Amino acid sequence: MQRYNPPSTSAQSVCIGCIRQIRKVNQVLQEQYKERINHDCECQNYMMRIRELERALEMERAQKRTLKVMFSTRNPEEPDEKLKEVLEINKKLIAELQKVKEVSVTLPFEQWKDGIETSWSEKYEDLKEFACDRQEQYEYYKKKYENQREITARYKQAVIERNQEIDDLRTELELHRDMESEEEEEEMVEMKDDGEVELPSCSSSGNSTSV
Repeated sequence: MQRYNPPSTSAQSVCIGCIRQIRKVNQVLQEQYKERINHDCECQNYMMRIRELERALEMERAQKRTLKVMFSTRNPEEPDEKLKEVLEINKKLIAELQKVKEVSVTLPFEQWKDGIETSWSEKYEDLKEFACDRQEQYEYYKKKYENQREITARYKQAVIERNQEIDDLRTELELHRDMESEEEEEEMVEMKDDGEVELPSCSSSGNSTSV
């Protein structure tokens, strides 16, 4: 049999293996208890039988002493005082030994068995009810955890989408800035080109006047 470790947490109380182990240990303890009761009853019956045999032996010895005393006297019909005393003691001893009547030990095995089974059944029912409560709590918290995980996943997806939108806006803004800078450069180039075209016309007109 494996070592029995009582449940110390709600998870162990819900565990089917733990409940099965508890039932197995209870069954083994119940069988060991009944075996111990049977063993004690057998020992008591044997001791009672031994005491009966010892009394029977004492009775036989007393009877032998009585016969021995009677045969040892010269006149068995009128023994002396000492022999009368011995005979009287043996007679009382035999009478006392015959009075002893031991009753065999009878134990209420069925009542004990029913009591043990009832006790363990009540404990098992209490444990089963406790495990069912813990199972319901476990299912509740599991469902709550799954809902929270789904909500968290949706929030994560929303954050990813917002980040993507922000990246797209940044890219678009950079493109817009590049286009604006290109346009400004083109305007600067055009303005520069216009300035270079006007300068030769001014010089030519000056020369003509001087001539």
